[in-house]
Amino acid sequence: MALPKGPLMLASGAIDTPTTNGFCIYPGQPIPAFWVSPNVLINKTPVNMIINGQCDLVSGGTPTPTDPITYALRLPVCAIPVGRVTIGDRNNTVSINKFKPAVLGDTTRLVVGGKERPILGPTQFPNVFITSRRKF
Repeated sequence: MALPKGPLMLASGAIDTPTTNGFCIYPGQPIPAFWVSPNVLINKTPVNMIINGQCDLVSGGTPTPTDPITYALRLPVCAIPVGRVTIGDRNNTVSINKFKPAVLGDTTRLVVGGKERPILGPTQFPNVFITSRRKF
């Protein structure tokens, strides 16, 4: 199977990777597409995009493994949903109706801190490559 020529647009439901923040483990979760283009079609399909900079909520995580008492005390804190923002660092030139679509290789970050969470896909429109002036 040939590798894609450039970053592909992420499809609604693309999943980011799990991360540990403090003593909470947040699983990778699907990212909803926030915007459907009213006038741009690709393969006769309206463009349904995950947008760079969009925010959504991630359901709560679970505490890191520890003794039962500490685990029980941490459970309510970890169970609180947290915000997540999509960070687009791969596509810095291509916009659709003034919005930059997120592409494979972009990341998310929890607003409570933590590391970047690479987005794993899936992608959409295998014949559309989003290229950028930036070298990877």
